[in-house]
Amino acid sequence: MKTQSVTKRFKCADTETNCDWSATAKTKQDLIEKVMAHANKKHGMSLRKVKVAIKDE
Repeated sequence: MKTQSVTKRFKCADTETNCDWSATAKTKQDLIEKVMAHANKKHGMSLRKVKVAIKDE
């Protein structure tokens, strides 16, 4: 039986910003690292807000 990996996805627009930036990664932690660099610098977004917006693809 083949196991499928689930990709994690984040879209800035899902956080009620007017921003079309997005990112994907294989793990939630890898995605958080990518996203926080953008989200905090550009929007002053908290880690909590980022975590809520992460979805499975």
